[in-house]
Amino acid sequence: MSISPDLYAQLQSALLRCGPFHSDRELRAMFADARISLWREQLPEVDNSAGRVRAVIDLLRDKRNTAQQNGLVLLLQVLADQSTPEDTCHHDLTTLAEALASSVADSDGLMLPITEGVYKDAYQTVYHNLPQPDYGRFIGREEELAKVAHILRPYPHSQHAIVTIDGIGGIGKSTLALEIAHRYLRNYEQITPEERFEAIIWTSAKQSVLTAEGIRARRQVLRTLKDIYTTIAVALEREDITRAHAEEQDNLVRKALTRQRTLLIVDNLETVDDEAVLDFIREIPAPTKVMVTTRHRIDVAYPIRLMGMPEQDGLALIALECQKKGVELNTEQSQRLFERTGGVPLAIVWSIALLGYGYSVDAVLRRLGESESDISRFCFEEVLYSIRGKPAYQLLLALAMFSNGASRDALGYVANLSELDRNEGLVELERLSLVNKNRDRFMLLPLTKVFSTSELQSADDLWLDLRKRFVDYFRRFSNAILELEAREYCQRYRDIQTFTDDGPNLLDAVDWALELGQTDDVLVVSLAAIEYLIILGDFRKAVALCKRALDLGWIVQDRISIARFANLEAWILVQLGDLQAAEELGLVALQEYEEVGNIEGSIGALLTASTVYRKQGHFKKARELSDRAWNLVKDLGTNDLEAWVNDQYGKIARDAGEWESAWEYFTIAARLEFQATGVSYTDERYHALYGGQLALVAYHLGKPQEAKDLCLRTMEATRHHRRLHD
Repeated sequence: MSISPDLYAQLQSALLRCGPFHSDRELRAMFADARISLWREQLPEVDNSAGRVRAVIDLLRDKRNTAQQNGLVLLLQVLADQSTPEDTCHHDLTTLAEALASSVADSDGLMLPITEGVYKDAYQTVYHNLPQPDYGRFIGREEELAKVAHILRPYPHSQHAIVTIDGIGGIGKSTLALEIAHRYLRNYEQITPEERFEAIIWTSAKQSVLTAEGIRARRQVLRTLKDIYTTIAVALEREDITRAHAEEQDNLVRKALTRQRTLLIVDNLETVDDEAVLDFIREIPAPTKVMVTTRHRIDVAYPIRLMGMPEQDGLALIALECQKKGVELNTEQSQRLFERTGGVPLAIVWSIALLGYGYSVDAVLRRLGESESDISRFCFEEVLYSIRGKPAYQLLLALAMFSNGASRDALGYVANLSELDRNEGLVELERLSLVNKNRDRFMLLPLTKVFSTSELQSADDLWLDLRKRFVDYFRRFSNAILELEAREYCQRYRDIQTFTDDGPNLLDAVDWALELGQTDDVLVVSLAAIEYLIILGDFRKAVALCKRALDLGWIVQDRISIARFANLEAWILVQLGDLQAAEELGLVALQEYEEVGNIEGSIGALLTASTVYRKQGHFKKARELSDRAWNLVKDLGTNDLEAWVNDQYGKIARDAGEWESAWEYFTIAARLEFQATGVSYTDERYHALYGGQLALVAYHLGKPQEAKDLCLRTMEATRHHRRLHD
């Protein structure tokens, strides 16, 4: 939906003034209202009120519910209903809702609501050959329905003559196309004359269908351009076209299509070998529109990519199919089925059909995980055959190794491809709908991953080579952590996104390095993997990984690794409250660092030990250890390490109730941090690092308003950066 700058500004102002945009929690609570709850799980996490308003506007401006009501208009209605008629907000929100509703009508025009009952006079009025829907009630895909309807509007509202619906096999391309066609037919009388279609023609090149009994061949009606011409002639009742010589048919068909607004649907285009079909589609005469379903993207078309259904829609489809097949699933079983299918509609329908035949839930879920299952073969076998021996194939197998998707650089490195081959291969994988892209990361649907992983494991030499390169890539990734040495404690929360993106992959790299017997790689990658677990707050698993790395360090007598993992485990144990074990490990780390002459490591171990004694209430001993750390730091002249020691002094003073000293130390630490990293008072990272400490101290110094302001800003920053305070 197009929103004028003036209306957008009014909308921002009204939502900031009248809406619950102060926190993500308040926002999600508002979206519990049934009118807008459909989009609750799509709300992004944003760290400030203005950003939340913009994000919600961008999210809802083009959304529609099943009744084709605009999401942004519904939001304003919800907010207006929560205010009283006497309230200024009520008037402003109601006025804006009316203005937006008008804007929706002007910019989006056609709506294709679900309608029940007979088609009235559409059968007699509209030329069509549509097959009957076999899916019962249509579920979900509101956003895609709206986009396609917008593209199918006449010129000048839409300047696109062709729209493709693409995606992997079984994702629901044909079902969506058929539903759109039937909605145009059902709503013929309600659609304005310029928007309606007087002819709707369906052609299908589908060669096989998947049923509970297996994959069945289907008579392919569409093979060549002549087949399309014949279908058009029959649908339009133009016998002159079928009687004409081949060289005359093209002109007759094109003239016939110009006499009424026609929607031509070509289903399963990828199985058509006749290049003339594609030329005909590209040169389709006005006012005809073409809707194509294909596993491959084509040029000159507006593409609509289908991915797995959102959870809410997928669970609704599961419930509907269970009702049709007389199958009973509990909540946990439905959730497992949705996750295993990745929201692929055909996989859901196929699975429940098997359940209806008497298969157990576990047996069906097991079949979904088999690369030789009918669903895997139906979705991927043919398309995978087309890329074997190409860079796209290597990239697909490399991507199957990544638990949480992969960056472009990681894929290219692991697949051992040049930049040109990597980029061309990724383009082909996207064109074939085999990968999904989010930001600059690439992911596989669960079913695609099952099939690709099976392919990978059947190629022993390639599997081994890819694993080695996978481990090597994450060793390089982890070396950046090693370079921080003692500073990792200060720096740990600077690059959250990188860790959350590749954290699961790091854990896999540790296991594979251990399996391959690459000890050095295990020790290097374990450090980054532990950092990821700390960010998650999974301290128990982090301790277990620390212990394994520490034991390995003792076995190979790598003293730096012994010191590093002993100190890191001690720090984690402090967070878990096991101070005695933390004290023992901290002293081991300190001894090892001092014996190898690692100054920065010694500083880290001294401060970890100081933290243990501070937690135990032994403030004199804690200060002594911090003094030893300071004597090492002051000769180095590094601001970030000096900030770290002052931060520890501040915590000792805080825990001892010496509030003036605590304020002074934390302020010095913050200033040094700024000098080292450029993090200023206005930066939210400043509040993630020091805001909470200063808020507590300000409260005890009798400055409640300053403490409140610091607390609010720290809560926002902490939620975004996941900073841990002790």
